[in-house]
Amino acid sequence: MKSNITFLLAILIIVSFTMSGCGLLSKKYEKRDTVEFKLSTSGKTKVTLENMNGKISVAKGDTTPILIVKAVKIDRVRKKDLDKPLDYIKIELDTAGSTINISSDYERHKSFINFSFNGVKINYELIVPQNMEVSLDNTNGDVDVIGLDGPIEISVTNGDIKAEHIPGKASFDITNGSFKGGLDSTRGVTLSITNGKCELDLYKSFTGAVDAEVTNGKVTYSNLQFTNVQSEKKSFKGYIVNPDPVIKIDIVNGKVTLTGK
Repeated sequence: MKSNITFLLAILIIVSFTMSGCGLLSKKYEKRDTVEFKLSTSGKTKVTLENMNGKISVAKGDTTPILIVKAVKIDRVRKKDLDKPLDYIKIELDTAGSTINISSDYERHKSFINFSFNGVKINYELIVPQNMEVSLDNTNGDVDVIGLDGPIEISVTNGDIKAEHIPGKASFDITNGSFKGGLDSTRGVTLSITNGKCELDLYKSFTGAVDAEVTNGKVTYSNLQFTNVQSEKKSFKGYIVNPDPVIKIDIVNGKVTLTGK
């Protein structure tokens, strides 16, 4: 019985290779297709982006009510497919209501045995108008945000987050990855990391409190003058000038490094 099953599986694999032109064994070449969208944000208050694989970069635009979305589709294909568009990698836009929703959809056509989306990804670059709320969810890939002044919510499963000069309220959640950031002001930050570290620079103009705690790791700080300090190896509380707003940091496995700049 086992020999019959093994024989049938071997036949299925051979047929699959034949139907796909032995594509799984062929040399692959990186192919990139770039698309760009300009969307009106009149009457809109929020933009959301969900991505499976790839990097997301977001920067603040001016007062012009236009959201710019640049997406680079990437895959590794056979040489004969280099001239074919990556139509199975789709960017979906939903502009109904007060929120602009952007999502990635991989409709990859393979043989009847589908061997996952190895190598398929979308890198996004967004230019967001001032004071607009931003929500990002990235499964595999880094996220960089700079200068955003509206509320921010970012979730990353496998990847790092970098955030600079974000004066609005912000929430960050990382499963496997690290956070690196710099703040000169804030309306409040919450940061949660399961496996990874936090490196946070606080600039001279910063006022507010830090409440940091790690389960397995330590909290350190340097070149910062805090008031009402409560400091232990795995936790730290203190504030600079004012006890509000608060930067709340929780890490399970990792460390927190606070540095004055």
